[in-house]
Amino acid sequence: RRRLPAVPGRAVDVRVRVDLRRDRGQSGRLDHLLAGHLPLGGAGDGIRCGVGLDDGRRHRLGERGAPRVRRHHRGARHHGQPDRRDCGRPAHVVDLTAGGGPVLQVPDPQPGPGEVVVKLEAAALNHRDQWIRYGQYAGIKLPIILGSDGAGVVHLVGEGVDSAWLGRAVIINPSLDWGDNEAAQSKKYRILGLPDDGTYAEFIKIPAQNIVPKPDYLSFEEAAALPLAGLTAYRAVVTRAQVKAGETVLVTGIGGGVATFVLQIAQALGAKVLVTSGSDEKLEGARQLGAAGGANYKTQDWAKEITALTNGVGPDVIIDSAGNGTLETAVKIV
Repeated sequence: RRRLPAVPGRAVDVRVRVDLRRDRGQSGRLDHLLAGHLPLGGAGDGIRCGVGLDDGRRHRLGERGAPRVRRHHRGARHHGQPDRRDCGRPAHVVDLTAGGGPVLQVPDPQPGPGEVVVKLEAAALNHRDQWIRYGQYAGIKLPIILGSDGAGVVHLVGEGVDSAWLGRAVIINPSLDWGDNEAAQSKKYRILGLPDDGTYAEFIKIPAQNIVPKPDYLSFEEAAALPLAGLTAYRAVVTRAQVKAGETVLVTGIGGGVATFVLQIAQALGAKVLVTSGSDEKLEGARQLGAAGGANYKTQDWAKEITALTNGVGPDVIIDSAGNGTLETAVKIV
């Protein structure tokens, strides 16, 4: 029996088609998530992931609540070749120097050896970005271009990078310098968007090893919403908890992007998924996504209810992003 935390984060609705073909002991790599782990029945089936349980509200950048994916409209959309008209002109970015996220112009990034420059088509907002704006994140440095998640088209390649990448649609993996140990990150590990400039820009320079081809079945907006929340959930469910068919998984605080990915990944692996929330609407949304049941922690004794739903045995795995409010009770019922 295992209890593992999941990092808070959110994403927008996205469909992911994956199957079970690789070693489940691998760490949560973006190419593994896209290329195959979760059996979903026939071809064309998908996992519907994201913040669909957050009652549909949308907020301006800087306000609390559901995130948005922003489409980068300026410039031509690429179909196989980079748009050379964009070379050499200042790129637009979102910056924190003035505290409110103004749009600034900076020189176009140029790729070094082993790097590529991606022209962003879409970028996704995570709670991490908001926490940095509020000054509630460690290691803040200014100025900084925020944004961990993004998708676009490879615009330039540096020395040593295969030129076949030019013009290809890609998803950016925001995990930089993970290292060689699949079990844990290296001391150099960091997330794109702080301290390295992120995806709230027209162009971004990124190591070539941090891009993967965008599947045709994902739009740029859907692809941009996938990496941070999707990889967090995948690592918690597949790599760390090693959830198996027939097990019961409890996901606390359903509604955010990570929790929603966890629900669907665990269900796709054949697990029975239970959830908790303070919102009956989110509980109902979770049931529509396949949750077997749930409890409202504001109106019910959620520990008693979850235990009853498992015939008094308790869940096999609890994946929780709340910590303080649920840790003690979760340990008692697992």
